[in-house]
This record gives sequence, structure tokens and C-alpha cells, in this order.
Amino acid sequence: MTPFVPEYDVGAGRRAHRADPLMRRVNGMAWSGLVRILLGITISDIDCGFKLFKREMLDGMELRAHGAMISTELMARLAGRGAKVKEVDVAHLPRLTGEQSGASFKVVMRAFKELVTLYRELKAERQAGGAKS
Repeated sequence: MTPFVPEYDVGAGRRAHRADPLMRRVNGMAWSGLVRILLGITISDIDCGFKLFKREMLDGMELRAHGAMISTELMARLAGRGAKVKEVDVAHLPRLTGEQSGASFKVVMRAFKELVTLYRELKAERQAGGAKS
């Protein structure tokens, strides 16, 4: 990732061979597709936890998401700031302990609610920005 630091504002990991059960991979692809359509975020693995940012890209940024939407909101706001993003493949290992919570009804409903809120907020910001021009 470090060779790309001078040229890019964000390094975003992409799990090359995702070691998750099939349903979790399908859910991840569906979520990434929905985010791509609604928010215009083009990275292929929005929820990969491996990300590297230039500090100045985050200055003054306020995030409102409280759960599963945090990576999506972060990347949407960075896209709005014109961040240059480089995706890199990263290794992904299977979960050996603990429970996955991403597919719980409560987590999913909260993420959808936050996605709709973010979509409306970003749309309003774009419209206000266009009106100023």
C-alpha cells in the first residue's frame, strides 16, 4: 500500500479471496452494489476494514453512522471531497471464534435507515452546491 501513498489520498483493501460463508459473501456483494448505485462509491469491497487515509482528507469530517454504515459513510464523504482512491488486494482469513452480527435483523435495519439518511443528506448537499454555482 505504501508505494501508492504519494499519488493517492486513500488506500482501500479489497478481500481477494473472501473467507466467509456464501450467504455473507452474497450479502456483501448486494450491499456494495446498492451503495454503488445510491452513493456512486466505486470501490468493490466497501466494508473491508483495511483502509489508509491521508490525514488532511479527514480534517473536519463529521461522521454520523453508529454501526455497519461507518465505512460506507466515510467513503461517501471522501468521494465528495474528491479523494483519489487506490484499491489493493488483501488476504482474508476465516473467522475462528466469535459470532458474526452483520446479518442480524437489527443491524441490517439500522444500516438501511442510516443509508437512506446519508443518501438524502448528500443529495441535499449536492443540490445546494449546484444552486450556488
